[in-house]
Amino acid sequence: MLNNIANLMKLYPLPSLFVFAIVISFLISLVQKYLGNPERMKELKKMQKSIQKKMKEHQKNGNQDKVMELQKEMFSHMGETFKHSMKPMLITMVPMLILIYWLKEIYTPLFGGWWIAYYIVFSLIASFAWRKALKLH
Repeated sequence: MLNNIANLMKLYPLPSLFVFAIVISFLISLVQKYLGNPERMKELKKMQKSIQKKMKEHQKNGNQDKVMELQKEMFSHMGETFKHSMKPMLITMVPMLILIYWLKEIYTPLFGGWWIAYYIVFSLIASFAWRKALKLH
């Protein structure tokens, strides 16, 4: 079955690469949605934006002590953001590495090293669309 898929991909290289990017981006977005706690991530982003705004105000006023205090608060939120994004990333990393290796074997003879650039562009577009559709941002 994989051989049939590979042959089809070689017949239609650019469309198949686009379809792969869409499907893989969707699966990664689903993992992020169900394992990454998107509601908490949204809250953290709002809090970080609020803190940044306060930091700018205090910097204008020359209140460095308050700026340092707000930076500490910002770093604590960044740590939590990192923690929530690590779980989905760790789950998707190994399958993605295997997939990239498999795609490299198929597309390098057709596109040279440029296949990865096409895949990245297609993935960015698809990821943006899926994140909007799944309300991850």
